[in-house]
Amino acid sequence: VDYSESRNLLFQIHHEEKLSNEFIHIGFLGRFDIHIKGLDLLLKSYLTYQKKEKDIKIKLFLLGEHRVREFDSKKFIEDIMLDLPHPEMLDVSGPHYGLSKWEELAKLDILIQPSRTEGMPNTVLEAMSSGIPCAVSPSTNVGDLITEANAGWIVDSTEEDLLAFFIKAQDLDKKRLMEIGNNAKKYTKENLTWDNIGKLNYL
Repeated sequence: VDYSESRNLLFQIHHEEKLSNEFIHIGFLGRFDIHIKGLDLLLKSYLTYQKKEKDIKIKLFLLGEHRVREFDSKKFIEDIMLDLPHPEMLDVSGPHYGLSKWEELAKLDILIQPSRTEGMPNTVLEAMSSGIPCAVSPSTNVGDLITEANAGWIVDSTEEDLLAFFIKAQDLDKKRLMEIGNNAKKYTKENLTWDNIGKLNYL
C-alpha cells in the first residue's frame, strides 16, 4: 500500500501542533527488546532526568510491541513508570502499523534509537524520510549517515550520555529541530534511492 500522500498530509497537520507545543516529544519505535534496543538505558536515564530537573520539558514515547524473550518488557516499563515523578510524561502504546505508525511518527520532534546492537534500522530511515531528526547510538550503524546528512545526533548507549542528551534536547528550538528534519528528508530523497544504492560497489 502506498501511504505517501496520506503520510505527507499527517505530517502537515502535526507541523503547527509541534511548533506550538511547549514539550519536546522524543520517541522510540520498534520492538520492546529491553536489552538489545537499549530501552533499559533509555528509561533509566529518563527516570534520572525527571528526578533531576524541576521543569520537565521532554515527553517520552515508546511505540511498539511488548516482548518477553529477554525481559518482561511490560513489567520493566511499568516498574519504571511507578518511580517516575511525572508518569504522565511517558506514553507507551502500540504496536502500530500502516497509517497508524505514520500518525505516531508525525507527532515526534526527535526519534531516538539507543540500541546496543542493530543491523540497518528501517525506523531511522523512515523517520529521516519524513523529516524527523534522529538520535542514534553508534551501534545502529547509521551514525555516519546521520552526521553526513546533518540530520541529528550520535549518542552513546550509556545512561550518562542519554541523560546528557535529554538535558540538551529540552532546550532545542522547535524551528531548529525542523531545519534538522528537513536536512534528513532532503538527504534521503537525494541519496537513499534504490537507483543510487544499486550503483554502490562494496568490493
